[in-house]
Amino acid sequence: MPTVDKSTSEVTYPILKSREKLHIIIHHDEMSVAANEQWRRVWLTEGQQPLQKKGNGRSIHVSDFILETTCRIVLPPDEVKKQKILPLERQLKATDARVVIHPGKNGDPWWDNSQLMKQIENAIPIFEVLHPGAVGIWIFDCSSAHEAFSEAAFNIKNMNVNPGGKQHLLRPTIILLNNPPPAPCKVDP
Repeated sequence: MPTVDKSTSEVTYPILKSREKLHIIIHHDEMSVAANEQWRRVWLTEGQQPLQKKGNGRSIHVSDFILETTCRIVLPPDEVKKQKILPLERQLKATDARVVIHPGKNGDPWWDNSQLMKQIENAIPIFEVLHPGAVGIWIFDCSSAHEAFSEAAFNIKNMNVNPGGKQHLLRPTIILLNNPPPAPCKVDP
């Protein structure tokens, strides 16, 4: 893994043996803030009264990836120019992995796993351009927005207790009498 000098911010890459690959740690970082969050701090002229808003106001949510080598997963301007020269089918869909949304009433939907997956689909090709041949170690926190089940997953929340109502389509399965553990990526018998 590369090391960064804390005083100069200079990145030093290790000397790799043949068939070794550089590993780079990538942290997912997200934050949400509201327009009226800092209500204790106001700038007023002398004699002016503060007018406090009742709610927190409009929210902004920023999701990004942070790494030591380039700080963020974003193409530098010279790489963006190179991308524009490429044929359309070889160009990256995005040149910056950051996603900014404005969730809330009459705004964007709240951050969820499908938006995170779309962000990752854009971030991986950018990372591969920035660090060709390197292995990214993607680290995520335990946010509930990162949790998701497959559409056909056996989730008790998707099943009706009584007849009628909207029933999700689940894949057929047979649970054997000896109840073996499920094999990953295998279809049930």
